[in-house]
Amino acid sequence: MESMSKVDLLFERHSVRRYLDEKVDPQDIQTILQAGMSAPSARNAQPWEFLVIQDRQRLTECAGIRKFWAMLNEAPLAILVLANLEGYTGSSREFFLQDCSAAAENILLAATALGYGGVWLGIHALEEPQARLRELFGIPESIVPVMMLPIGRPLNPPEAKRRFTPEKIHEERY
Repeated sequence: MESMSKVDLLFERHSVRRYLDEKVDPQDIQTILQAGMSAPSARNAQPWEFLVIQDRQRLTECAGIRKFWAMLNEAPLAILVLANLEGYTGSSREFFLQDCSAAAENILLAATALGYGGVWLGIHALEEPQARLRELFGIPESIVPVMMLPIGRPLNPPEAKRRFTPEKIHEERY
């Protein structure tokens, strides 16, 4: 992949739902996870934990949890972002959502920088998918499934888009 500026990377990241049949390099997985753990968090609590899923049967089982998760049938990798609330020290109990969201975005940006694509599958507000994931992966009650990130080489690499909308900017007052 050719080099891109740090800011261009933000515009290159897209939701990718179709993947080539190609495994994610183990060193790239480590880099992607390191990026996730470099995210900011409230009071540096770092509640995130990551469950790396590469087994085809497990990915297929996850795809069956929600109809919108069909891309897991093709993705060579998914990272389940979890929040460990055991002893969470954030200044508000709910800040773990922001902490894990920052980690997830770092993961998606790192994947993009390495020539992969991914998509964010929300879980936190969905009781049934949370319960099914807990059962499938043996996740204890003190650990909260927050989102899942399928990752792989894009089947059809998307073009960079700019979504800048000046009408959504307000200065000093709404």
